[in-house]
Amino acid sequence: MNSLEACLSEIEKIDTQNNLSIKMNSLCQEAFERYEAKKCNVPYEELKQKLDEAENFFGYRYIPSSPHNNDWLIWLASWQTRQKLFEKAYEEIDCKISTDSQLVTNSCADEFLGVDANETAEFIKKIMLSEEE
Repeated sequence: MNSLEACLSEIEKIDTQNNLSIKMNSLCQEAFERYEAKKCNVPYEELKQKLDEAENFFGYRYIPSSPHNNDWLIWLASWQTRQKLFEKAYEEIDCKISTDSQLVTNSCADEFLGVDANETAEFIKKIMLSEEE
C-alpha cells in the first residue's frame, strides 16, 4: 500500500468514526428525549416536535439554565463514557480475533505445506532475536 492509499484509508476511517459518533449522539439524544417524555407523561413525538421547533428558533434544544439541560449534559457524559468503554472493549476483542485468526491461518498453512509449527515458531524467534541485535 503506497502512502496515498494509506492516507485515503486513514481519512476513510476518520470519516467512518465521525459518522458513527454522530449517529451515536443522535441515538443518545433520542433515548434521553424518550425518557423525558415518559417522565413527563407526554408523547415522544409531541416533545420531539417542540424541541425541534425550539432548536430551529433559539439554536438549542434545551434552555441552558433549565433542569432538562443539566439532565441532558449528565446523560450525554454517561453515554459517551459507556461508548468509549465499548469501543475499547471492541478494539481488544477485534485485535484478539484477528490474532487468533492469523494463528489459525498460519497453522492451517503449515499443515497444508507440511511444515512443523514448532520449527516455524523457532525460526521466527531466531529472526526476531537477530533483528534485535
